Amino acid sequence: MSRRVAWGVVYAAAVAGAFSPIPAWAVERWYSVGIYPVLQRVLTSATNAVPIALFDLLWVTAAAAAAIIASTPAAPASVAGS
Repeated sequence: MSRRVAWGVVYAAAVAGAFSPIPAWAVERWYSVGIYPVLQRVLTSATNAVPIALFDLLWVTAAAAAAIIASTPAAPASVAGS
């Protein structure tokens, strides 16, 4: 399957999902019984193995990245034809 066809299938699925939403009770059941228990088990095991708070590390890193990006001067726009 070519990349263009694959992206077309993804796009069509997204459009179909937007125009035919899943009922709220189905999403709630799928999340609370299917995804959340697995996600919680994996994330709890992973974060318990690390001696620091990972969320704190995440937000400090994000704040530092935002400060670096904000303090970096923007590159001048190139002029067409030069």
